[in-house]
Amino acid sequence: MISVVLSCFFTSIILLVGVAFFIVTERKGLGIVQLRQGPNKVGFKGLIQPISDGVKLLTKGFSIPAAANPFLFVLGPVLCFFISYIGWVIYPIAFCRCFFKFRILFFICISSLNVYGLILVG
Repeated sequence: MISVVLSCFFTSIILLVGVAFFIVTERKGLGIVQLRQGPNKVGFKGLIQPISDGVKLLTKGFSIPAAANPFLFVLGPVLCFFISYIGWVIYPIAFCRCFFKFRILFFICISSLNVYGLILVG
């Protein structure tokens, strides 16, 4: 049981780090297409840029509009994140004990739910 939890945990961490470096690669590619350098200030060739972007994101000031409901304004992005994260359930892992027959239907349903988070934010 513990090995299954650790497998899921490490798979999630590897995916999140991989996405961060994919974003840096995309930004570098867009910089080349637009004839500019791209992110290259932090670390060697911008390799520490995902960590820098994450720290910047977490230390930014958080403001809620005066006319907005604070609970719903915060709930919207949290809901979008968790709905997107639930989509990774269909990703095959090493210690999968169940066979999920309707993966494509599940993916389409989960993908269509993100609009509710946008509606909550306004």
